[in-house]
Amino acid sequence: MSAHGGPLLVGDIGGTNIRLAVAERDGAGAITLRSLLKRPADEFSCFEDAVAAFLGTADAPARAACFALAGPVDIEPVTLTNRDWVVSREALRARFDLEQVAFVNDFAALARGAVETPASGFERLKPGEAAPDAPVVIGGPGTGFGMAIAARFEGAWRILPGEGGHQSFAPQSAFEWAVAEALREKTSHVSTEMIAAGLHAETVRRAVYDVLGEAYAPLHPADIRAAAEAGDGAARAYCQLRADAVMASLGDAALLAGARGGAIIAGGVATALKSFLASASSVARFASHGPMSDYLAAIPVDLLVDQDAPLVGAARLFSLSQTR
Repeated sequence: MSAHGGPLLVGDIGGTNIRLAVAERDGAGAITLRSLLKRPADEFSCFEDAVAAFLGTADAPARAACFALAGPVDIEPVTLTNRDWVVSREALRARFDLEQVAFVNDFAALARGAVETPASGFERLKPGEAAPDAPVVIGGPGTGFGMAIAARFEGAWRILPGEGGHQSFAPQSAFEWAVAEALREKTSHVSTEMIAAGLHAETVRRAVYDVLGEAYAPLHPADIRAAAEAGDGAARAYCQLRADAVMASLGDAALLAGARGGAIIAGGVATALKSFLASASSVARFASHGPMSDYLAAIPVDLLVDQDAPLVGAARLFSLSQTR
């Protein structure tokens, strides 16, 4: 995987969790992963400590690395968007005796891995028929809300990462308008990321409960989902609001990208909202775009459940990111 064909250290560094592995390419060109490690980022004071912990247990030496980071990777050193870590190629090379270190955007890596994930790594949310070699849109909420377009050029996948999660939230009901207005009292811009991602979850839930006239109390996300699935009206409205916002946003992105190849939803929050994303309400929101509804009705929507996709994607993007 490195310039010398040896093992490659790969990592997916998000706002909540860190995943590291050793990647190798088999004789058929497929990426295989070994020595997988997943740990909460809060367990480490800095990224280098996480790498040191992993290398102490890895069963294959690596002289090169490619890390998918949640932050702008074209500025050195990289400051992570949702965590106060600063990551430097030079520091990593020096401390771990690495010959090559590359950084790629975390959602770009996820998108690159997603397009070669087998069908078993997805759960179908909305039926449809993917057009061969057509663009695919990938997006969804975790700590933030990532988005990218995958398109084929000269037979190879190319990833176009963007900031679609920050597009303006578009309310479609009186309830959604009321929630948006409540949030606008606290911020100048209500985005899809604010509604759906983990970073502003309690702010949004407080607004939902205020609009519904329900008593608010902080709750763990798992407890909110459990209450919603048990029939609690306010908790259910909150979860459905987030799921509907995700689906509507992916529908917008599919139109922009001409994504007849399909739409893929990814991210930890999206996985937790699976039952709400699959609801009739959310599925309808993806395709409900006026005169373009029939266009979107033909596009399948899948939920990515394979957690290895960003690591595979980082390995695939490595050769394209070796700029120094």
